[in-house]
Amino acid sequence: MRTVGVVGAVALVLASAASGRSTVSESAALVFKGSVGNIEAIYAVAGDGTHLTQLSVGPDDSDPTWSPDGSQIAYLRDNGARGLRRSVDLVVLDATGRNPRRITRGALISWFSWSPDSKQIAVADDRRGLVIIDVATDSVRSLSKDKSCGPPLWSPDEQMILFAPCLDGLTVISLGDGSSRPLTGTRLARAYAWAPRGSMIAYVASDALFLVEPEGGTPELVTSSQEPDDLAWSPDGTRIAFTSGDARAGEANHVWVLRLADRAVTRLTSAQGCRYDGVPSWSPDSNAIAFARTGCGPTSKAGLYRVSAHGVGERRIARGDPWMDLNRASWDPLGRAVPPKPQLAPPNYLTRIYDARDRRVAYVVRKEATSWAVSWAEDHGTTGVTGSGSHLLAGCLHASGTARRLSPRRWRVLSRIELGPDEYRSSGGEIRRVTPRRWNVYDRNSRKIAATSGPDGPVAGLAWLALRGC
Repeated sequence: MRTVGVVGAVALVLASAASGRSTVSESAALVFKGSVGNIEAIYAVAGDGTHLTQLSVGPDDSDPTWSPDGSQIAYLRDNGARGLRRSVDLVVLDATGRNPRRITRGALISWFSWSPDSKQIAVADDRRGLVIIDVATDSVRSLSKDKSCGPPLWSPDEQMILFAPCLDGLTVISLGDGSSRPLTGTRLARAYAWAPRGSMIAYVASDALFLVEPEGGTPELVTSSQEPDDLAWSPDGTRIAFTSGDARAGEANHVWVLRLADRAVTRLTSAQGCRYDGVPSWSPDSNAIAFARTGCGPTSKAGLYRVSAHGVGERRIARGDPWMDLNRASWDPLGRAVPPKPQLAPPNYLTRIYDARDRRVAYVVRKEATSWAVSWAEDHGTTGVTGSGSHLLAGCLHASGTARRLSPRRWRVLSRIELGPDEYRSSGGEIRRVTPRRWNVYDRNSRKIAATSGPDGPVAGLAWLALRGC
């Protein structure tokens, strides 16, 4: 299949607009972290909300980002190791969603970004500092041992990296000789973005937006009226999208756009009863913005949205958990359609629970060796199970339970559900193995009430007997 270059992609955008056909912002693929209960995986979806496709298995995948040439997608995968910090692997996929390959293991990665030529990735690792990884060879070059408080950003000419060492402001590092230069007036910078053509850097400090040249000089105040945050520069270089709002004062966060030519600021999003619209991401033709909506409580309005750069046509293109973590979507830089669904290997961490009528009612996700999360199908609410060896413990606010192994094929469960202040109901049952991946669940009267399918049958059985009252 012939690869379309960036110039060709722009030509396609212009031709599409001239002919009246759907724009790139409607048909182009976005990749994002999708959350179904407690399973987080990488998904692709078209800008009009069609062709939702799962690209990774999960259960803890996040931060997908297209390479600038459109040939690969990088993302972070939680590897299940637990300590003081979340340990992740950096994984790279083909643009088709196939051939995942880990290029780091067990790192403490906070941020990463692709080089403009798509051959390297700059990584902010809390253990190793700022490093550059060659994607083809996995070789690593260290640039700084300092911990980063923001993402490392490449200059468009690939000669510099904008770095945010904690408490020291923004620093420009030369990749030629490794020298670094702090930027004046950026000590309190909390958000920043490099202009697509590299001539300016935008940043936010003291609740105001400034522009400064990469070589230094006096920063120029652009606006201080909206207290901007979370900057995203449009690919055509004419506008900057940002998030603004004060949740502490009960004000919802919205996505805004600053037009650089006349410094006009326009609010694009409505929040619609939710607390936060944020992490804006521009379509490759600069005609639309994708953003995440969250903080929606029990409503069904959360998810990934798209709106035109003029603030019209807002629509949800993928549903999300009402309280999901914000995670920026990434557009295919070449404006291509969603790739065909890859053949994903069956997950080795997932066990399903079926009721007596053989309806799927919940699933169990193995988070690590001795910890599981249980999602109930209807409300996405999660509860937990922990334990090891011959004992398991389950608990939530209103219910708890213990399971004890009687033999390799049989577990006994005791459970307790809180009915009110100082009022409880105790019950229990047994879990019996049918096959290595299938267990039956029985109540205290030995009646079969559920079945499980997956590697963690005793955990699923304990969850069904003990946690239905959560």
